[in-house]
Amino acid sequence: MMSSAQYGRLLSEEIDEIPLDEIEIQPLNAESETTESSFVFSPSDRNLPEYSWNHIDNLDLFFARIYHYHQRGGLVCIIASEFFTLVRIIFVIVISTLLIGCVDYPLLFADRLFLPNSTHRVTLEDVIYPPDQCLPELPFWIKFVIICGFILLLFRFLSAVKEVSTYYQIHRFFTKTIHVSPSELGDLTWYDVLQKLILAQKNYQVFIHKTDLSPLDVYQRILRHENYLVALVNRELIPVKVRFKLFGDHYFATESFMWCLEFLFFTSPWSLFRSSYMKDSVKSRESRSYIIADLRTQSRVLALIILACSPLLVLYQTLLSFLSYADVIKKDPGWLGGRNWSNFSLYRLRHYNELGHELHARLSRASQPAREYMEGFRSELTVIVAGNVAF
Repeated sequence: MMSSAQYGRLLSEEIDEIPLDEIEIQPLNAESETTESSFVFSPSDRNLPEYSWNHIDNLDLFFARIYHYHQRGGLVCIIASEFFTLVRIIFVIVISTLLIGCVDYPLLFADRLFLPNSTHRVTLEDVIYPPDQCLPELPFWIKFVIICGFILLLFRFLSAVKEVSTYYQIHRFFTKTIHVSPSELGDLTWYDVLQKLILAQKNYQVFIHKTDLSPLDVYQRILRHENYLVALVNRELIPVKVRFKLFGDHYFATESFMWCLEFLFFTSPWSLFRSSYMKDSVKSRESRSYIIADLRTQSRVLALIILACSPLLVLYQTLLSFLSYADVIKKDPGWLGGRNWSNFSLYRLRHYNELGHELHARLSRASQPAREYMEGFRSELTVIVAGNVAF
């Protein structure tokens, strides 16, 4: 049996040998392509002590779920993460409503007295209106924002329920098939889980198109979409470079921008992919002009939708960022001047078939040399401005 280090060296050697033109992994036969957006487990013999997962409709999603289940720490951690995400959204909605419409600011800042000729000491209960008094008097636009917030909360709740139910199936696969209990999961590396998954292939035939499963098979299916994005960035087919007359070239690849690309290419109902595979119409040269026109139209429609929702998105992100980082900035103002890898660099420097934790581990080792290199291009004007802003 190969050790974790041997698996790491094997993956590194195989990744370096993959040419750019071969990153698109085609199905081995027509039957392997599926339009399902989820995976289905088919137990072959219910008399066995555990189910045999011998047919899975969407292996890409299945392997990706296994990877994320391990990286996120198991089912309990996933449930806790989804729960506190919902709590955070509720907190942002409640605290925003409270601060905007339910606080008597003139009384809070002593612009008026609690009672005429009164020496009463104002308390927190005195400056906060009760909900039945402040909510009906809120302006229409605030009520609209609150309604949108609760709609977002509803969608996020439904997504969390679906996420937990899906990972519960993965939890059963870990405990019943590859025999990894929740208490053991934290002590296993990804390469240990990968070894157990390869051994499970021999017993349960998870991958029905091949007898043996290799690490590269798993990596290519997990990272199929990421490999396409890496190729598009490397070939400069994604417009991430913006040229300003006064400031020169800058790379623009925010989280929202990359999410829009993933939505257009992979997850929207009109995306270039059907499930995990590129549509045949996209590969055809005859239909290329129509595909380009459709993608241009979809991009414009998505841009208009995001533009219409931008006030709400900006308000939510501003409040969330303030509540998340205000205490950090107060205790460590130098945190604002810290350097970090941009989203563009995460794709530009990423190898094909390189998982997220492997990429971050490699970039963490490169952080100190990169910081020392950037110090050689320090702008004195930037130092002066930053010093005065910090003061």
